[in-house]
Amino acid sequence: MNLKIRMGLDHKMELPHKLPNPLLGLSPLELELLLEQSLVAVRKFDAQDPAWNEPRPIELRKNYFGTHDFSQQCESVRGSVPKEKYLEMPQIVVQKESEYVVRYNADIQKRLQEKLDQFKRRGDEKLRVNQIFSKRFMRQREWIVAQQLSIVEYLCKEQDTYLQSGNPFDLKSISREDVATVIDYSASSVARLVTNLSVQLPNTRVIFTEELIPGQMVNRLQGVYALRQLQQEGELYHEGKWRVADRELVPILYERFKLEVARRTVAKYKSLLQE
Repeated sequence: MNLKIRMGLDHKMELPHKLPNPLLGLSPLELELLLEQSLVAVRKFDAQDPAWNEPRPIELRKNYFGTHDFSQQCESVRGSVPKEKYLEMPQIVVQKESEYVVRYNADIQKRLQEKLDQFKRRGDEKLRVNQIFSKRFMRQREWIVAQQLSIVEYLCKEQDTYLQSGNPFDLKSISREDVATVIDYSASSVARLVTNLSVQLPNTRVIFTEELIPGQMVNRLQGVYALRQLQQEGELYHEGKWRVADRELVPILYERFKLEVARRTVAKYKSLLQE
């Protein structure tokens, strides 16, 4: 798979999306743990399958990838890696030329391939892809990466102004449903595709893809940002304390930022300032 690829939104891989994909929602670091745990299980599974012993026809051989045990192994590693780890090794790198160009981190793919190479067996070349654990794994993985690249490219184009300014008031309220419509998959699939998906922007800042899909949360992001701006003004905020009441901030937020909020909403935004 070409890892430095200019993705078009018409790019589709017609295969795993219509089949169960236990890898969906798992990060590369979780996949590495999964492969380490699966090696012994795959060898044991093959050893117990009569079709792996001559002279049985090779087309009868089964694949551990499609078993319930493997699905359970996938679930066992889900959420096992601290979220901040993903910011240390961005999965997708974005460059801005005449347009946005996205590519997948080749080092990550190399690490996964090295682990998959341990699963190769003599005679695999005679089998169909669906019968070989490593090839089935990589086929599903390639589909996931292709969709992630398409999603990130779409979001970069749509959120271009925000990516340049960093101002939440330039952030469009794109939802998972919006992304699902563009890539022609379900919103739940989009949610799993972007889980812990880290992206390095052209300015080298690393973010999670979810930042570009705020949905209805965009109002909260803008409200918190506006309060942070007001904290810079001594007549409103001084030495860690507000000099004005929440009800007094309501008209100020509207006048300065065109934010229509209630007093209770101001209090809520204040509570989020420390996050």
